[in-house]
Formats: sequence, structure tokens, C-alpha cells
Amino acid sequence: MKLNLKLSKWTGLVILLSLVIFIIIIYYTEVKSVREAKNNLLKHNTQITKIFSLENVRGWGENPEYSGIVKFNGERCRIWTSGNGVITENECEWNYDQGELRSLRE
Repeated sequence: MKLNLKLSKWTGLVILLSLVIFIIIIYYTEVKSVREAKNNLLKHNTQITKIFSLENVRGWGENPEYSGIVKFNGERCRIWTSGNGVITENECEWNYDQGELRSLRE
């Protein structure tokens, strides 16, 4: 009986350590990918002066896609990018005079 008890303690320890290592690796790769996406966004879009937030919106096994709030020519805008710095979609502050959202591409 004591042998089984010791094996279960070792098994539990191995599982716990494996989980901790797995979580550290996943966290590190996510932080690194968001940091690279921010750098690419600033490098390819000189009109962006500040990134307020940038979040990963992809699921497991999907292509990386990020959504964020940036300062673009003095306006707060929501952008979507694939991580290479190219803005795929955007929405800027509401233009009350014209009643529509302005686009960064205009």
C-alpha cells in the first residue's frame, strides 16, 4: 500500500509541474505575439501615435487576429489587424455631423 501512495504523490507532483510549465509557455507565447503585433502596427502605420489596448481575438488553430484601441491622427479608433501591421478593419469616433463612422482609409 505504501508503494502506491508514494507513486500517487509522485504522479501528482509530475502532473502539477507539467501544468505549471505548460501555463508558463502559453503565457510567454501570447505576450510575445501581442508585443510583436504592437511593434508591427506602430512600424507600418506612422499615423498611430499611441496604442491604448491590443487583444488577441483568435481561437485555437486560427490565424492570429488582434483588435485594439489606438490614437490615429488625434482620434480614438478601434482597429483590427492580423499581426503583420496591416489594418484590416477600423472604426473611428462617431462623426455626429455626418451621422456615420469615419474610416482610416479615407
